[in-house]
Amino acid sequence: MALAALGAAGLGARAVESRRVSRSRTEAEAAAGVAQRQAAQVVREAIELAEKRADEAVKHQPLVAEIKLLGEQRLESGDLAKRLIEWFKNDSSWQLFRQEFPVNGLSLDGDELAVLWGMKAEEFPSGPLVRQARQTGLSSAIVMGKGWPYTSGAAKLVSTFPRPVVVVMGRAIDNATLRDVTAVTGGAALLSDGKQALSGNGANAEVARLTSVVGQESSPVVRAPKGDWAAMPVPVAPGLWIWAFADTSRYVIASAAWARTATIGVWGAGALMAILALVIGLRRPLPVTGS
Repeated sequence: MALAALGAAGLGARAVESRRVSRSRTEAEAAAGVAQRQAAQVVREAIELAEKRADEAVKHQPLVAEIKLLGEQRLESGDLAKRLIEWFKNDSSWQLFRQEFPVNGLSLDGDELAVLWGMKAEEFPSGPLVRQARQTGLSSAIVMGKGWPYTSGAAKLVSTFPRPVVVVMGRAIDNATLRDVTAVTGGAALLSDGKQALSGNGANAEVARLTSVVGQESSPVVRAPKGDWAAMPVPVAPGLWIWAFADTSRYVIASAAWARTATIGVWGAGALMAILALVIGLRRPLPVTGS
């Protein structure tokens, strides 16, 4: 009986440990899920901001006046592009737009950009973005400029130019974006192409841990062996992700404390049962034999 009680206590202790591990994993996954949703929201808000700024740009009277003037002058395409580039580059009224969104330009006809300040127009394939803006008035998306993701917005300006003009604005997803993610999630953030870390922000130790999971973007969640941290990827564009870090060490500490208390209780109960079994066994009367 005593051995049976101790054996049962051992099984109970193993069950407590199993429950502790499962609990730590569940809490780590939940914490990482919160960080992932927060990071995704930061990216969505950055894209929405690009659309908002494009909408403000088409209502910016100095730009509207410049486009109207150029339409009346009927310049050759090369001269027109030069004039617009100079305007985007130097006009003082455009400074705030230029600082916030370093890539900006115009589509005068069709889906192609006639002029772009910040990089060459052919390096910023914004055709679908422009097309949607022509159809609906506003659009936003991630555009890959020189192979790098840009939060981008476009808006249609109905002017006296031969056709409606579409204003396009873009800003790179860079360390500033990752800094916004870190500020919201409280953990590090890292941009990855699935092969290497492209940029990171946050505590060095956390960034190093995120770097170690690059290549596991197909996994919904990556947990540390001890469960003290977890990470989830946020798809940004084809072949690009932002990893969000969640420090779950407090859950590990809490579950370990619970496990210690539960294990002490299990072994205590087992020891008590074993003692009772021994006492009962020792007090059992000896068998009576005949003389």
